[in-house]
Parts: sequence; structure tokens; C-alpha cells
Amino acid sequence: SSLVSFLVQSGRAGEPMQRTLWRAGAPCRCAILFWQIWAASADVDFDKCSLFDELRSESVANFTPERYAGTWYEVGVRDESQPAFCTCSRLQWSHNEAAREFRDVVSCLVQDLPIHVPLNGEISSDPQRPSFMREGFGKNLMSNMVLYVETDAAAGPYTAAVVFSCGDLGIPIIGRRFTALQFLSRSKKVDEATMHRMMSFASSRNFSMASMRYQTDMTDCYPNGSGDLAATVIV
Repeated sequence: SSLVSFLVQSGRAGEPMQRTLWRAGAPCRCAILFWQIWAASADVDFDKCSLFDELRSESVANFTPERYAGTWYEVGVRDESQPAFCTCSRLQWSHNEAAREFRDVVSCLVQDLPIHVPLNGEISSDPQRPSFMREGFGKNLMSNMVLYVETDAAAGPYTAAVVFSCGDLGIPIIGRRFTALQFLSRSKKVDEATMHRMMSFASSRNFSMASMRYQTDMTDCYPNGSGDLAATVIV
């Protein structure tokens, strides 16, 4: 179709054209996201989708949403839905404990233009699996597993986390599988030791990190309130 042809051509043209299209408006942003998912190989680590109990570390045995809530910076990521030109990726996670639900607003910068994608999800009510969640758009939710966390204080907020997401996108015709691996930090600039521990954990669980992208210093991201949700575009 003409749409597929257009997307193929934009993909071949590379990131400069995709940046221009992204700034052109919501329809183009949606088209690029669709292309990113459809064109990428999404089977990496898909066999781990049902292995939460085997993959998680002891650090999440007493996981609580309260300590996970807040702002996270994505210092390492492998995510087929995230264009490579999206930088300064940030998550703003909040929850409703009574309803066991959460909201996750994923943000990134495209040529200093903040883009925000709101996701919703459910928190497991199983006390044996407190860090197992499901996340997505509407009712199409995929597994969202917090497998590893760090903290500076016994009861303080988590300071680092490794998260694995996977599932069937359920898109008609293409029905693509999806996986994502995230290294999260509370700090805009993650220290080398923390990054090494997250990478070592992922490696110990045999996650593929060949196509991971890293941004370990986001000190210059979202200056002067440029990441204000009320002032910028939400896809």
C-alpha cells in the first residue's frame, strides 16, 4: 500500500527524515512508531516471557510500588518501539494502591521537542510476585517485570532497576511480538559501578544486550522545565 511504501522509504532514508516527519505532527509520529515496531526484530528474548520466577532476583522479594514510584531515567534500553533518535528517555511512574493500577508516562526528546507517551497498567495482587506487572495501552497489556532493584536506604526509594517487558502486541495483520529491556536510574547521571551491576545482572540471566542503547549522562536533558507535561505534545 502507499502507507507501507512511504514507511519503507522513510526507514531507508534514515534518522534525518524520520526526525523531520516526527516534528510534522501526530499522524507522522504514529506512523513512525508503527514502522519501528513492524520493521524491527521483536523475538529477542521472547522465550523469557514466562520465566519471571526464574529471572527475578532476591532484591525484588519485598518489592513495593511506593518505593518504585517517581521519576526514572532510562540509562540503557533495548526497545523496538523506541526510535533511535529519541534521546533523554524518562519514565514518570505513579500508582493507585487500592485499585492496584498504575500510570507510566514515557518521555523522550526529539531535537529538544519533548514527546510523552502515557501507558497504563496493573500491579500483581499475588504476594509471591510483587514486582510482576502488566502495562500497555487500554486493555492490551503486556508483561512488565521488575527483576532487579537497588536502594541506598532500607526503606527508601529504589535507586536503580532492571525491567523486562514482553508480549504479543495484538495488532491486526502483523500480530507482532514485543520485548524490551530497560536499565533505570533515579539519577540523570548514573555512576559506572551501578551501571556495571545492572549489566552484570542482565548478563547473568542471559539477556541479549547486543542492540542495547546507552545514555548514562542526561544532565543536560529537559532544561528549564522543557519536560513539563502540560506544556508539550503527548502522542
